[in-house]
Amino acid sequence: MNDERFEQLEARVAAQHETVVAMLAAMLEDKTLSAAFGRAIGGLLTVREQDEDPGLSPDGAFAHEARVAAALKDIIRSAEARCRTQE
Repeated sequence: MNDERFEQLEARVAAQHETVVAMLAAMLEDKTLSAAFGRAIGGLLTVREQDEDPGLSPDGAFAHEARVAAALKDIIRSAEARCRTQE
């Protein structure tokens, strides 16, 4: 992948991230939507650590799952912070 294409993809991901944060911040203002989102996202934040042998290094799939969970937590924290500043 060339640098220009990588930069385009990086900008798209950043724009999508900001869009999701803005939408979630708006949802968090409504208690019903906030509770529904919490139920929907709860399973995505659970990294299946119990599936891993503690004596082994995490495999690629587990590492990817952990990165996705960390990214989701970052989005939620950003949305909560944005929601607080809008109050």
